[in-house]
Amino acid sequence: MFFFDFFFFVSFFVGLMSFLFFRFHYLLLLLSVEIMMLSLFFGLSSFSLLGLGGVELVILYLVLMVCGAGFGICLMIYFARMGGNEMFSFSL
Repeated sequence: MFFFDFFFFVSFFVGLMSFLFFRFHYLLLLLSVEIMMLSLFFGLSSFSLLGLGGVELVILYLVLMVCGAGFGICLMIYFARMGGNEMFSFSL
């Protein structure tokens, strides 16, 4: 079981690091958030198989993941149409 916990932690950490390094490119931000969400989903589903959580929670999380991905794609299309590209530019 330790190997699976380590795998979930490493995959979440890789998603978090890619989120921090590629913060100006919107498509890579979406992919890194999806990596983090998938690692959390696999963690929840492994706990569900052990009997520590309900299957309903895993299905609810999966539905929220799909809604978040759809919303992210809608935002990417909006930014691409309004700004002409999918890169962020911050002026502080």
